[in-house]
Amino acid sequence: MTVAINNPEKPERPFYRFDDVVIDRESYRIWKGGRLLSLQPRAFDVLLFLIEHQGRLVEKRELLEGVWGESFVTDNSLTRAVKEIRRALGDSAEEPRYIETIPKRGYRFIADFETVAEPVAPATKNVSTRRLKWAVVAVALVVIAAVVFTLRASRSDSAATAATGVLRTSQVTTWSGLDMYPELSPDGNWVAYSSDRTGSFEIFVKQLAPGGREIQVTTDGEQNFQPSWSPDGKMIVYHSGARQSIKVTPALGGVSRQIADFGSRPRWSPDGSLIAFQSDGITDIGPTAYGAMPPSTLWLVASQGGEPRALTVAGSPSGGHGSLSWFPDGKRIVFISYDVGSISIWTVSKDGGQLKQVVPGLRLGYDPVCSPDGKHIYFIGAIKPRNFFLWRQEVSAEGDPLGEPVEVAGTGPAVMRHISISGDGKQLAYSGMSMTSNLWSIAVSKATGEAVGPPVQLTADTSFRKTAPSFSPDGKKIAFSKALAGSKSDVWLIDADGKNPVQMTSDIRTDHSPCWFPGGESLGFMTYNERGSTMLRLSLEGRAERAVFEWGAEAAFARISPDGRRIAFHSSRGGPVNIWTAS
Repeated sequence: MTVAINNPEKPERPFYRFDDVVIDRESYRIWKGGRLLSLQPRAFDVLLFLIEHQGRLVEKRELLEGVWGESFVTDNSLTRAVKEIRRALGDSAEEPRYIETIPKRGYRFIADFETVAEPVAPATKNVSTRRLKWAVVAVALVVIAAVVFTLRASRSDSAATAATGVLRTSQVTTWSGLDMYPELSPDGNWVAYSSDRTGSFEIFVKQLAPGGREIQVTTDGEQNFQPSWSPDGKMIVYHSGARQSIKVTPALGGVSRQIADFGSRPRWSPDGSLIAFQSDGITDIGPTAYGAMPPSTLWLVASQGGEPRALTVAGSPSGGHGSLSWFPDGKRIVFISYDVGSISIWTVSKDGGQLKQVVPGLRLGYDPVCSPDGKHIYFIGAIKPRNFFLWRQEVSAEGDPLGEPVEVAGTGPAVMRHISISGDGKQLAYSGMSMTSNLWSIAVSKATGEAVGPPVQLTADTSFRKTAPSFSPDGKKIAFSKALAGSKSDVWLIDADGKNPVQMTSDIRTDHSPCWFPGGESLGFMTYNERGSTMLRLSLEGRAERAVFEWGAEAAFARISPDGRRIAFHSSRGGPVNIWTAS
């Protein structure tokens, strides 16, 4: 669903400019003197809030509520954010040019600024969506089981490289709800994970020995995810969804402390001195959910706390940076960049340099982790429209790819996610995720747009994913995309009450994002090919197809104008995701 919001307080033009500073408020970028700066997302939000209330005193409490919302934070968080803004802009509290401190009360933005349609700096004019507030979104039902995958290494007489296979698979947890984000302890004897068995997500640890103990580590009800062990196995760092922060707690339970007031996917460095994390929070826990969305970037913070520093910059590479993991020598980090229709695996040195692409052009890709010897990167992915596989990519000590990815094992109907490898390289833990996805409808008032009745389920089968429902112009039909586990998606049609399902496409392509031409006699839908994306027009009567336009890049979520003369769609051509139109 796309929702347009008319907010008179927000100018339509995306850029703010004052002095030699240019701010792209949509993609969370800021330049000074043509140089791209790094600001934590919270500091960026504070700066935007002050600019948009320019000239008046903004009380501390108003700032805290406007930026942090319902999360509990102290004035110290605000003070740190303002300090970071001043340091980045070259401002000072004693002789302010931009932000004036009103002692014991708040702050005032005192510089004159203007909104401009184009930046006067080497900035991009592409507009990305603003960072999302945290929410867990499951399509319908996700059943998770953390399991341990025991690996064996063998050597072929005719091959110079080692092959990896699966010796056995063992299920570790049996909760009927959600057990996810497993992380093996450094000694391989425990697994930490997140579970909703108490009504909210909490961190648990479990011994892997038969009859081993299971201990609930957190009990605060703050939707805690993504545990990661310290190298000595004594502490666990995790993401607090309720507070949108990074916290550390004793591995067997105790008092938690916050070390960063934003971010998710924390990972302890091999020497225990640093914690790496992504700025984007968790917005979706579905099996095929992206690990990050633009403009997510990678950050580092001392494991004892302190000021986080940016490791990557938005747009380099394009997409949202996330799903990170350390190399065992602590010199590099592997991560995934998620863009529309384009997912790639990269490595970067811990000082932010030597950015290298390792695996390009994944259809879907998740959770890269390094082998203990640092010679391979394991990841979950679909390189072609097919079943998910566990893959292995050989890499050099400098993070360069050596050869092509090699399949290790298929994941079956359940998608393998959140992989973790034991210190001896013999075990791999993961979440086995399956999902039931169905379409629902709800009646709304024409006058107010509010719901006037309960939701009604339209479909009830076990296919893997149903997406992009679109009502026909007369409201009597619904077109949607449907995919079975291990298969590509096709376009289907049902009556508005869910009856009379009809499969409209059944070829080897991936067909998605259906929409209607005026009159309701034909459908448009997107499909991928080697050259990019193509929109096809399908006649409902004779099933004849013809190409409407071809786009030499990935395109998705197309919609046809009411007069049938223009098409609007999403594409990442030229950089971040934008909305494009074609005639």
